[in-house]
Amino acid sequence: MERQRRGEDFSLLVDDLRRREPAGALAAASHRGRHPARRYWVVALLGWCVLAVLAHVTLRSEPLVAADVRSDLIQLLEKSRAAVESGRSRDGRLPVVLPDPACARLVAYTVNGAGDAYVLRAGLAGRTLVWNSLVPDRFEEFHW
Repeated sequence: MERQRRGEDFSLLVDDLRRREPAGALAAASHRGRHPARRYWVVALLGWCVLAVLAHVTLRSEPLVAADVRSDLIQLLEKSRAAVESGRSRDGRLPVVLPDPACARLVAYTVNGAGDAYVLRAGLAGRTLVWNSLVPDRFEEFHW
C-alpha cells in the first residue's frame, strides 16, 4: 500500500510539472541536441557554395593577351608623347611634368641631359615599354 501511494505521489508530481511547463518546452528540449549539428552542416554547405561561386568568377575572367597589353601601352605612350610635344611647341622647352594628368598617373616621364630629350616609361601586366625621344621609332620592351 505504501508503495502504491509513493507511485501515485510521483505520478501526481509528474502531472503537475507537465501542467506547469509550456506546451512545446519538452519537445524543444528533446530536439536541442540535434540542432547544432544540423547548423554546422548548413554553414559548411553555404561556405562551399560561396567558395564555388568565387572560384567560378575568378577563373572565368579572361587573362590579358600580350598583344593587347602591348597595343594599349603603345597608345598610352603615343598620347603622352603628343602631350609633351604640344607643351614643347607652346613654351619652346620641355614641360617639367606631363601636361595630361591622366597620362601622368600611368606614365613615368624623365627629361634627359640638357633638356632637349626625354624618356617615357609605362608598365602593365608584367610588361614595361620605354620610348626614348632620341630614338623615336623604337620601343624597348621589358618583361618582369
